[in-house]
Amino acid sequence: MCWLPLEDGLIAAFATPALLVTAVNCGFLVVIIRKFLKLKTNQDKSEIDRVKASVRAVAILIPLLGLTCIFGVLQFGQAATAFAYLFVFCNGLQGVFIFITQCLLDDDVKVFLKQKTSRGRVDQSNMSNSTCGTDAQ
Repeated sequence: MCWLPLEDGLIAAFATPALLVTAVNCGFLVVIIRKFLKLKTNQDKSEIDRVKASVRAVAILIPLLGLTCIFGVLQFGQAATAFAYLFVFCNGLQGVFIFITQCLLDDDVKVFLKQKTSRGRVDQSNMSNSTCGTDAQ
């Protein structure tokens, strides 16, 4: 299934850099989460809220750091097909996930979209009311 055969040792050309980058990015993830938990805003929260915030941060950072590539490295043995599907699925939806977490779930974007949609409704209602009286003239 893989385009690099295991017998020739060519898989190391893919696996070594992927594992190196993944290991470095996992290190970055640990450092970021430690710094995140030490923020004053997080220290005032309850333990459950801190865990929720950490899980959300990890969920946002995993696709940004490319940690889904670990599924590509794990494509060998009996579970190769399952990891291949996970790899393709996670990497295929990476852009969608980043769009949702970084754009749609952002507080500033939510406020802007709420203002735009409410302003559009007000403008449409004002426009329909103002045009009703102009036809009679």
